[in-house]
Amino acid sequence: MIDVKLSAPRILYSGESYNLDVSLENKSDISAKSVKFLVARERGEQFPAHIMGWERLDKGNNQEADYWNYEYPIGDLEPHKSSKISIPFDISPKINTRYTRLHFLIESTVDNKQVTLRKKSRLFLLVPRDIPFEEDEPPNIRRNDPLKIIVGIEKNDWKVLQIYPEQREDKGFEKGAHVVYTDGEKSIAIFLWLFKKRNFTENFYQKKIKEWIQFCQKIGECDEIILRKKKVMRWILPKRGIIYGCTLGSWAISIYGPTTDDQDARIFFEAVFNSLVQ
Repeated sequence: MIDVKLSAPRILYSGESYNLDVSLENKSDISAKSVKFLVARERGEQFPAHIMGWERLDKGNNQEADYWNYEYPIGDLEPHKSSKISIPFDISPKINTRYTRLHFLIESTVDNKQVTLRKKSRLFLLVPRDIPFEEDEPPNIRRNDPLKIIVGIEKNDWKVLQIYPEQREDKGFEKGAHVVYTDGEKSIAIFLWLFKKRNFTENFYQKKIKEWIQFCQKIGECDEIILRKKKVMRWILPKRGIIYGCTLGSWAISIYGPTTDDQDARIFFEAVFNSLVQ
């Protein structure tokens, strides 16, 4: 038997980030093989909780599947041993007061078959908060050399790994660059594209969104967050992968971290924003 303990606030506010702390303990005298912890939520694009850090997202074999499962491999759990994981999630900035329920499952391999050992569920209260959002662009957006902007962004232990100029044939494209940062374990890439006019930027950005949807829709999911009073598209990918995308004046911005925490992506987005806005 595997015992599970869950710790997370029961009241969740719009636009806020949280962690679900999970403790698993094998209380039997038999080793549990290939243990997985799963978070199951009702299917649907408008689900208010954005779950991250998973290694695999199972949307079911057909569109009638009732739940989507977010998988967190634990590995073998020996008798009377325990394992802990912390699952990050945040709440959509646009919600109504309501209850939502998440389900939690523990699976293990028995006789070469995956079986469910334990099920739990928890009810959460969602509470809206007023999150400032501005349709208008901030004044005095810089049009500096993009290489100088993103090379100069070094946060804590993150250092420049690679630098590339961007050459594109899109209409109105003026200049661009992307830089890869690393902290020795994780990496994150920042892309900046500058166009002569804002309408050129919007056309390019809409094309990029279509590319991201084609790349991400089968393995991840998309949501919208608000950072610095800007709407930012976010794609959540396996193994902590994250893509951010938005426009700022005549700039198109993308941040891609294949194995990067959402918190890291937020920090770099803030740094890019600060570098572009005078």
